[in-house]
Amino acid sequence: MAIWHSTKGMRKSMLTTMASLGLLLCLSNSATAGQDEVTTDLQNGAIAENGKNYSAAMEWYKKAADLGNSNAEISIGLMYETGEGVERDYSKAKDWYEKAKTHGDTSADESLLRIKKAEQDEAKNDEQNGTIASAGQHSDLAIEWYEKAAALGDTNAELCIGNMYERGEGVKQDYSKAQEWYQKAEAHGDINAKGTLAHLKELQDTPTPTVGQKKGGQYCANGDAAYMAKDFKSAIAWYRKSAAQGNSFAEGTIGQMYMKGLGVKRNYPKAKEWLEKAAAKGNKPAIRDLAYLKEIWNTPVNNDSQPIQGSTDEERLLSAAAKLESINRKSANLKSDYQNYAYYHPDDQDGIRRKSMAYMDYLRTHQDQVHQCMSQFQFYGQRYGAANYVGILRRNGYGDLAP
Repeated sequence: MAIWHSTKGMRKSMLTTMASLGLLLCLSNSATAGQDEVTTDLQNGAIAENGKNYSAAMEWYKKAADLGNSNAEISIGLMYETGEGVERDYSKAKDWYEKAKTHGDTSADESLLRIKKAEQDEAKNDEQNGTIASAGQHSDLAIEWYEKAAALGDTNAELCIGNMYERGEGVKQDYSKAQEWYQKAEAHGDINAKGTLAHLKELQDTPTPTVGQKKGGQYCANGDAAYMAKDFKSAIAWYRKSAAQGNSFAEGTIGQMYMKGLGVKRNYPKAKEWLEKAAAKGNKPAIRDLAYLKEIWNTPVNNDSQPIQGSTDEERLLSAAAKLESINRKSANLKSDYQNYAYYHPDDQDGIRRKSMAYMDYLRTHQDQVHQCMSQFQFYGQRYGAANYVGILRRNGYGDLAP
């Protein structure tokens, strides 16, 4: 709706001008044998649009556009952008603005920027609706919202869809489709996609243990069944019996449950103890979870609040990079904590709300600091060149922040 209000005045002025001074609108186009025809088409289109006869207006504008007139192309783009007489379609609006740009229309760049901002806002709303639906265990609705956001280029939505396929949440578990969505996010520049793909590869390389392969046999199978039913206290009891027989899968799962607080009180030291038992036997998921545990256990909590420091431009660049990485890591941990809690504790709406608010509050209170970091990056890139700035970030371990 904001786009409609921002373009409505401009549209009315444009229509008035086109209807009364149609000849002047053609002066920006090269003189052709069809110039008089273009002028007539534009005037008829403006008259039809003023009279709310949108189908006729579209026909007249397309006739002028077929002759290469950029004013007609802008008009068609605006109709698709505002949903005037047609279904709103940002993709088609962009196509028409791009055509106008190739024909020399100087207003096309502004129109394209306006569309980009509208798509970003819509994608963010769709992603948030998906998260809300996922938290409420409405997986079918969640994936619909995420797909809408992903169609507009939202990388968080792409990661969420991949995660749903990875876990089999609301869809049949499919590592290949999960990989496709993670790769889309990586191609669109998401800094978390690389690590997510590495994690998925470990899962793909680890054979799914069968009941016959598990030394704990039936105990572990019973634990799996209880876990899937979200009866975590029963699950961990069965896993303990299986682990007593040396089953590394059960040991790793117990460590994971201590790490997440499922069926037991969250306890990082005990999680470490169980994960190390499983990791010592070569259990790849346990090795991965142990590395993640060390990361979240030792994540600095104050870097994100420290000011950007340094006596040289390069020192300030690296200080901004450290600050931004800390903010990204903290927000990712808060988001993961919120989503995991919502998944494993769907009945605790107060707990879900608290964790959701903690995540959203963190994002809101750190917006200005993210902007400061990005401004520092932009300043350094403008002064010393983009290649120089990217090279410094990568050499100092901040490659994921480089464009």
